Amino acid sequence: MRRDPFGFTSFYVFALVGGKIVGFAYFCRDESDAARWYYGDLIVHKKCRRRGIAAGIVGQGVRAIKERGAMKLFTHIDGGNEASLALHEKLSFVRSERKEQINGFRLGDRDIIFERAV
Repeated sequence: MRRDPFGFTSFYVFALVGGKIVGFAYFCRDESDAARWYYGDLIVHKKCRRRGIAAGIVGQGVRAIKERGAMKLFTHIDGGNEASLALHEKLSFVRSERKEQINGFRLGDRDIIFERAV
């Protein structure tokens, strides 16, 4: 964990296959509520998709934030990204009625906020 250049408490989770990075995601604490965390930029290399890597990255992040007192994890997904929407439903995320941003992250017009308990 570190304070990143934006001033947030944050960390990355990386997935390695054969010693090479094939995926990652960024996790950061909501600076106005330490029990709320956000994650984004979940990326898995095209050749490594559909192998459970994305779920593993999110799972590792959830374990790490749970140790730091997190109660909720949020993310936002482009409403047209069917693969990501399906993944997040599989990972027990639900659509949130919340509209406020976390740490000033901007939402796109089609973005949907998802949340889950940790």
